[in-house]
Amino acid sequence: EIFELAERVTVLKDGRKVTTAEVDDLSLGELVRLMVGGKPQELYPSIDEKRVLGEVAIEIEGLTSADGRIVDLSLKVQDREVLGVTGLLGAGHNDLADLLFGVKASTSGRIDVDGQPYHPTSARRAIRRGLGLVPAERRRQGVVGDMRLWENVILAHLDRFLVDPISRIVHRGRARRAANEQIKALQIVATGPDQEVQFLSGGNQQKAVLAKWLLRRPRLLILSEPTRGIDVSAKAEIYALVRKLADEGSAVLFASTEVEELAGVCDRVLVMRGGRIVAELPRDGLTAQRIMEACYGE
Repeated sequence: EIFELAERVTVLKDGRKVTTAEVDDLSLGELVRLMVGGKPQELYPSIDEKRVLGEVAIEIEGLTSADGRIVDLSLKVQDREVLGVTGLLGAGHNDLADLLFGVKASTSGRIDVDGQPYHPTSARRAIRRGLGLVPAERRRQGVVGDMRLWENVILAHLDRFLVDPISRIVHRGRARRAANEQIKALQIVATGPDQEVQFLSGGNQQKAVLAKWLLRRPRLLILSEPTRGIDVSAKAEIYALVRKLADEGSAVLFASTEVEELAGVCDRVLVMRGGRIVAELPRDGLTAQRIMEACYGE
């Protein structure tokens, strides 16, 4: 957007001015470098076009939601695949997460996870079947703001850190060590693991949500508008984490209205309109323009 609208750009870092430059003299990589420091950084990670995808992690056939926002939807996501789902506002692509986590009910259709029937009724059931969710509203649904960073990271794994199943007391030492490993691996910027998540930047809050699921290694990670409201350097880190997770064997469902990131991160993109899939765009020749044309029916 900066490159389309502005003539000059001023970069600030840690409260100080880094530079002011003509937009025509900057590349996106150079702009990212100025924002984060260090060497020029590409916004999108490289994708191995020749890699072999794995088994089908989830298959959906004829799914229709009770509220009519999704109609007769069919798709499948394989291991090591990042499948993008998009559309204009209200197209239905962001309703998938609620259906798969049992927040919304369906009236018809079939869902299989690892070839076995899956009936979503609650988040607890979804997590037990190997699903993870990075919701669009991270402050309301993704993190608990007044809880500490390490506590947020282990929220989806409490059973793993219990002293015993009866008392439900968490073994703090083991939990903190596991959380700290993720905090360091994802380079979450905080005063320490005890900092309340509400005081982190938007990008670091989003990385905290991702850390929660990376600790668990989900079979399918569902991302809903994962880079909304975060800066460009945090976006680059999140894109790299998503591709790394896929490369290590997980399946990823990436729902977004940001067509540039879909073209930069995904292996395939499904376009929805009126709750239905109206186009499937393969990786070969995938561009933001092609995605937008499909969204508008051109």
